[in-house]
Amino acid sequence: MADFINADVKIDKFNEIIDIAKRTASDLKPAMAAIGNLVAKSVKQNFREGGRPVRWPSSKKVL
Repeated sequence: MADFINADVKIDKFNEIIDIAKRTASDLKPAMAAIGNLVAKSVKQNFREGGRPVRWPSSKKVL
């Protein structure tokens, strides 16, 4: 006896999902922009607080 697989595929929906996956996987700009913004925000906060989690030692250099 042969085994059969029956599947109903809505090809339009399938193609839509594949297109979304292709765009998402090939265009990393949105993800990289979000990561860049997070890093920039963290660096700015670090400077505002003078170091995290421990404050930086005072500079001995005279400006």
